[in-house]
Amino acid sequence: MPIVPSKVQDLLSFCDTHATTWSSSPSSIGLTAAQATAFKNAYELANEQYKQAVAANEAKLAAYQTSRASIAALRASAASTISIIKGFADAAANPAAVYSAAELPMPATPSPAPAPGTPTDFVATLNQTGVVTIKWKCANPAGTAGTIYECRRRIGSGAFGFVGAVGTREFSDTTLPAGSIGVLYEITAVRSTIRGNPALFNVNFGVGGGGGIFIASTSEGEPTMKMAA
Repeated sequence: MPIVPSKVQDLLSFCDTHATTWSSSPSSIGLTAAQATAFKNAYELANEQYKQAVAANEAKLAAYQTSRASIAALRASAASTISIIKGFADAAANPAAVYSAAELPMPATPSPAPAPGTPTDFVATLNQTGVVTIKWKCANPAGTAGTIYECRRRIGSGAFGFVGAVGTREFSDTTLPAGSIGVLYEITAVRSTIRGNPALFNVNFGVGGGGGIFIASTSEGEPTMKMAA
């Protein structure tokens, strides 16, 4: 194990102690007075310059933190000032002239958000009271909100009829007539007046040995065969 410490703080502490010891009686340990003094001077110089370096680093860090705060305040001030100019321009007879005078770009005309997505990945469950709950996924355009899901239902070969609208990707059908063998759901994502492409989800039921109803099969899209009414 080396006698001279590798860490700076430990080295300075070691040299501080030994500079005093070695200078007090150098001849007793084989040193000349000049050698002991040279070691002590080397320690004092290194210690002083290290203190200066630490102080400079702390000052640099403090200056950096102060600069960051000033930059953040400047950014907020710029945004606030631009907001005032935009408000003035919006109310002006010639907004383009205001933006030109301020050397700011004219705001781009926002393009309409794309239509909502198409529901996929349907899953159906049936509880003991005969309520069918269907869940799905739907990838809607980024930045949009307020999407609801319009739910329509067709039993057998009948016509589609509206059965509800939900704001989540889940619908519980509490009005499905008892004894229905199959049902086709049409789910459409709607946002304001924009409608996405509808998705079809087919659920067929079966009767167990004890007379209980269960979901026999499900499929997405139009069923390949007509369901009995």
